[in-house]
Amino acid sequence: MRHFVGLLVVAAVALGMVPRATAQNVSGYGMMPDPFLLLLREPAVQDDLSLNAEQKRRLVEINHSFDGVLLATRNMSPGIGQAKVMEVMSETRRQVAELLSGEQQNRMREIAYRLRGLSFVLTPHAAEQLQLTSQQKAVIESIVKKTRKEVSDAQSETYQGRESHQQSQNAIASARKREQQAILGTLNDNQKQQLTALVGQPFDPERLGRASFKAPELSTGDEWINSEPLQLADLRGKVVALHFWAFGCGNCIRNYPWYRGWSESYAKKGLVIIGVHTPETETERDGDRVRQKVKEAAFTFPVVIDNEKTNWNAWGNSMWPSVYLIDKRGRLRYWWYGELNWKEAGGQKIMGAKIEQLLAEDA
Repeated sequence: MRHFVGLLVVAAVALGMVPRATAQNVSGYGMMPDPFLLLLREPAVQDDLSLNAEQKRRLVEINHSFDGVLLATRNMSPGIGQAKVMEVMSETRRQVAELLSGEQQNRMREIAYRLRGLSFVLTPHAAEQLQLTSQQKAVIESIVKKTRKEVSDAQSETYQGRESHQQSQNAIASARKREQQAILGTLNDNQKQQLTALVGQPFDPERLGRASFKAPELSTGDEWINSEPLQLADLRGKVVALHFWAFGCGNCIRNYPWYRGWSESYAKKGLVIIGVHTPETETERDGDRVRQKVKEAAFTFPVVIDNEKTNWNAWGNSMWPSVYLIDKRGRLRYWWYGELNWKEAGGQKIMGAKIEQLLAEDA
């Protein structure tokens, strides 16, 4: 699989590569320093906060105003990307503070604490409430650092194919359990009692991973094949499967049958497939070659030639191939990085099921 080297900032970590056991959405909340931006986009969190109709409407507006920036940061240089995420974080916090009640803001913090595990005690607010000593902070920081390395090593084993997804998850769970026990061992009885108040009422993390983002609009200035230039705004009421590819990419080529199959199975039911051909090599910039490859691949759906990487950069894409599913309301809901059936992952079936789910939803 071919990569575009990029930055893994807050949004990128959550929206980037995860084990291919399921259609991808936001994951890894427990490892995020501050999941605030992404939790705001989770329906389960919005429900937990008991937002009224006006709050929901306004929150959607706030999120949508920054969705494009967050997605684009995923392949920016580290300095620029991190700075933009911090700008979005600051402005979002300002607007949300005006929107949510004090009780709702406190509940957001409780949910974030629960997801992070006991390492949350190092956050300034929690550390102050618990009155952690300098020695306690130093010991806990050492524990957290060790756990992060263990988690990173386990994830690396999966990505490099040396361990299965389940083996990796088991190793991560064990590391996190050891972390919790070690951190508890540093706290006195009074501090342990205060933990309950800091995390509040239970929250089921299994309800997460359903965030949505306003899909970036397509550039109409590039050459289109099999279609006049399209805008996602004109496809409301349709489900869109958008895939980035390059004709010299072997992993992309092995995805072709699934794209054709989706088109045959779902086009009449309301699915629109759009290919975004973003070149990696100079040869792949040749428009005549792209048109020929589209014909050879028997692609009858629209394809846009993205030679200047306008669409690639707007989406913050980082891998050939990548597939994104957009619902009838123009929201990015699921994605899949890499070859769909890599090592028999069955992504073509998983994403096909998600297409059926989105087609069944109301517009």
